[in-house]
Amino acid sequence: MIKNSWIRVGGTVDSSAGPWQTPRVPESPQHRRWWRWPWLDELRRRVSYLIFVQKPQDLVPVVPQSDLVPALEDRHIEILVQVCGEALKSNVDEVASNLVNEVDRDFVRMWPGEHYRLLAGFAAKLNPQLAIEIGTWQGAAAAILSRSCERVVTFDVVAVEGIPGSIPELVERYPNVSQVVANLIDDEIWRENSTVFSSADLVFVDGPKDGVFESVVVPRILGVMKPGSVMVLDDIRFAGMQDLWKNQISFPRIDLGSFGHFSGTGVVFR
Repeated sequence: MIKNSWIRVGGTVDSSAGPWQTPRVPESPQHRRWWRWPWLDELRRRVSYLIFVQKPQDLVPVVPQSDLVPALEDRHIEILVQVCGEALKSNVDEVASNLVNEVDRDFVRMWPGEHYRLLAGFAAKLNPQLAIEIGTWQGAAAAILSRSCERVVTFDVVAVEGIPGSIPELVERYPNVSQVVANLIDDEIWRENSTVFSSADLVFVDGPKDGVFESVVVPRILGVMKPGSVMVLDDIRFAGMQDLWKNQISFPRIDLGSFGHFSGTGVVFR
């Protein structure tokens, strides 16, 4: 069933009617069967309007903070306030100017609504020795993290040079950034790379959100991250991320929403 569609259950269809209206010409009572009485007919139609096939990247309602356990502590709130203060002071123009397309430059500069300046805020506040990114894409997030991190390792299944519009010569331009081309959902690849995650102070996950990858990889990473480290999860308001965010994470967390990406920015305190 497709959203905004209705099911014809009898009578002549009026194509101009909306999906919440009765789109047929009434039948005569003597020919109407019990399952086609108006009240039941209307109930079916209204229910059909609500039923649709949900895709992993459909936006869904925000999970109430009261449903997330364990609860945040005051010290977590203090960190978040300071991070937003650092984000407000951050300047990402240098990184944005290295992108090829103007629309991508605008995304990097946008805040609130995009996560790039928020990441700059986390890096400035935490001053990580090691930050890890999953999902290099065009390299902008890795470049921003590199300005306040001693070392940045970014994972992707495609080399950054193969991504249209990416920052030219990313690892040469930002020498403390290195890319690993590998799929962390693979058990052997995870075993080879799990040690590096145990040393990370900050992990940023911006993977495919396909309903599978994050559900496998995120719990693995959180299981080896050291106490006091932080994970930032992109797009947690996607349908494919909701079960992970609500049920598969057992650490204090919060959705910062449009202080990062409008589609949800989850912060997990390890």
